[in-house]
Amino acid sequence: MDTRVEYPLAMTSNARSFIQFSTVHLLQAASNCIKNVVKAIIKKEHRAYAGMIRSRLLLLHGPCQVTLV
Repeated sequence: MDTRVEYPLAMTSNARSFIQFSTVHLLQAASNCIKNVVKAIIKKEHRAYAGMIRSRLLLLHGPCQVTLV
């Protein structure tokens, strides 16, 4: 997953660090939320639907990295 963030040149390194930290945690929270939805679907035995979501997640999911540009 490409999560490059462009920063204004005048931005301080503290501000950059805060944005980088926030972005990573936002991506992790979204990923955890989706995983919990899949677990709930599996518990309710909607296995075909859960399998479809899981396969799509595997296509989209990758290491979340934020790089300064």
